[in-house]
Amino acid sequence: MDRVSNACTLFFLLAVATSSPAAAGKQLPAHTGFFACYGIGYGSCRVHFAQADEIRGDRTQYREGNLSQNLNLGVALGNKLLVGIELQSFTANFDFAWTNFANVAAVLCYYPASEIFVRAGPALALLSSGGGGFIESGGSTHSGLGFSAGLGLEHRLTKRLAVVPSLHWNYQHFEGMSTNTVSLTVDLGLFW
Repeated sequence: MDRVSNACTLFFLLAVATSSPAAAGKQLPAHTGFFACYGIGYGSCRVHFAQADEIRGDRTQYREGNLSQNLNLGVALGNKLLVGIELQSFTANFDFAWTNFANVAAVLCYYPASEIFVRAGPALALLSSGGGGFIESGGSTHSGLGFSAGLGLEHRLTKRLAVVPSLHWNYQHFEGMSTNTVSLTVDLGLFW
């Protein structure tokens, strides 16, 4: 599955390199108010347990790929700096149990170039499992701490509407386990 992460990164970098409004002489509209973005894509999640137990046997690492989603809401502090709340969600079937990993993060988003941005922030990590899998034999919910980071390209279709391909990395730490998720999403963003 590391090939999936590498392919997602390569795809994103090619998209950034070939789609530059600044290179075409266009100037991105100013960030002056609120924004909301929703995206869906593909992600790859690695789960690492601190030690083996009777449920998992000797296996301490899992990796799965599946649907990834994100929702961003926030406000511009200036033309190059935005602040907001981000919800990242990844769901996959680990050992025959559907499991959802989510990060609720407070993020700062900085635009070093007119259309390219980087973002990062601390997160509340959430995990819910339907049971019968690698976490517990029954359903369970856990919370912990996490971190969210990423980069993207804001391609404006109109003054207020944009397509935003984004590469995301999320880290989560729970008691006895941690996760790393890399995902590539295509977002639709509204700016007002």
